[in-house]
Amino acid sequence: MKRIRLNATINILAFSVLVASLFSGIIPWKVLPSGGGPQAGREAAHALFLGLARGEWRDIHVYASLALGGLVLLHLLLHWRWMLCIPKLFSRTKRQRHCSSEVVGAVGEDA
Repeated sequence: MKRIRLNATINILAFSVLVASLFSGIIPWKVLPSGGGPQAGREAAHALFLGLARGEWRDIHVYASLALGGLVLLHLLLHWRWMLCIPKLFSRTKRQRHCSSEVVGAVGEDA
C-alpha cells in the first residue's frame, strides 16, 4: 500500500473512531439517567438509548478511545521523520533548514 493511501486510511479511521468515542461519551453523560436515588436507580437500570444500556455505551466509549489511541500512535509513527525535523524547521541556519525539503519530499513519497 502506498504511504499516502495508508496515511489517508489511518486518518479516516481515526476520525471515525473519534466520532464514535465522542458520541458514546455524550450519551451516558447527557441522555441516560445516572441513577441518583432508589427510584432513579430502577429507572436507570432499564433506560436504553438506541437499544443500548448505560454500561454498554460506556464499553463502546472505552474501546473506541483505546482504538483512537492506537491509531494516533500509528499516525505519529508514519510521521516520525517529519517530527524529528520540526526543531530544525525553526532554526536560522541554512544547513538545518535543508531538512524541510527532505521532509516535504518524504511525506509524499511511496514507501
